[in-house]
Amino acid sequence: MTETVAHYMPSTARRVVAVVHGSPWPDGSKSVSEVVDYTWFLVEGWRSFADEHDAAILAPPLGSPGFADYRGWRADNGVRPDVYLNEIVTQFVRSRSLGSVGDRLSLFGHSAGAQFVARYLVLHASRVTAAVISAASTFPVPDDAAPWPFGSKGAPQSANWSSACGVRATVCVGANDTEPRPSAPGQPGTTRIDRATAWVAAMRAHAVASGVTPR
Repeated sequence: MTETVAHYMPSTARRVVAVVHGSPWPDGSKSVSEVVDYTWFLVEGWRSFADEHDAAILAPPLGSPGFADYRGWRADNGVRPDVYLNEIVTQFVRSRSLGSVGDRLSLFGHSAGAQFVARYLVLHASRVTAAVISAASTFPVPDDAAPWPFGSKGAPQSANWSSACGVRATVCVGANDTEPRPSAPGQPGTTRIDRATAWVAAMRAHAVASGVTPR
């Protein structure tokens, strides 16, 4: 696993941070080895953060042909991308004898990776300590009228928007990121800024309605 999943292990690890990259290429156009090389390059930029915060960094090689649509949860190889991430975290923690360090994760995702992180948060809220969602084009809204992966209709059984509302999450979008995005179910507005603003508002409202402190 350690040869195919990009990672960085500081001298002391008290937490695991999963870094989920964007997809600056057409879906499915890169081989597994090309995506792995790309993730190793990205991990290099996290070394100083990892050392300062005692964080083991893992970057799953999503975006390869087997997980071409990881932002939208089609798993061409029969394995859901969230399940794959859980498996590689478990393998990494065991191989490093880190005990319970990997029981809960922090996540950072950008663009396509941000969409993955938002959906992972909804499905695995109990495992997430904090999430940063950067420049996502779509979000999983708490709306039964919108089909998964855009809403709650037909979502996997583990989906829990109320629990996700209580996890510390930061949503980031560049101020100049105003290019119109393709329409999608349950996604208001046309830009990443519109959709990020609307999702945060919807999640905060859902938290209040569910008796959860929004974070």
